Amino acid sequence: MHTINIDELEGYDANGIYAYIMLHNYEEYKIIFPKETVKDLDVNFDVFWEYHIAAIIGQKFFEVADTFAYYVPSIYKTQPFSFDITIKAHEQLIDALHFIITGVFEKDTDITIKFHEEATKLFTEAFANEELLVACWGLIEVANRHID
Repeated sequence: MHTINIDELEGYDANGIYAYIMLHNYEEYKIIFPKETVKDLDVNFDVFWEYHIAAIIGQKFFEVADTFAYYVPSIYKTQPFSFDITIKAHEQLIDALHFIITGVFEKDTDITIKFHEEATKLFTEAFANEELLVACWGLIEVANRHID
């Protein structure tokens, strides 16, 4: 299993992500998204936002992975979010990583806008749309408890 830290790919464009994935060419990945907020040290909205963003990241990996599992870190610690996937379609992983990295780190791009629109849609429809297959209910639940 190969570990990818999303923070380490900041600044990579689609070609850079392609080169990185094809260089390693694994089928099993642990993808880490660092967590910075800590309950009682940060405001509730910051906790909400971090779990909210982690939920859309997990959803994107779920949509392209052959198998998927995720970890919900404690709100009281800075343990990272992690997503374990197996995937044979590397092009889909590259597209998902590019979408996520651009959405998280870039400002004012079409992809960034779409990323945040999809994150909002996932959060708002998770509770209302029974047909929506939500991959990371645990992250959505934590985000929901800290929305105030």
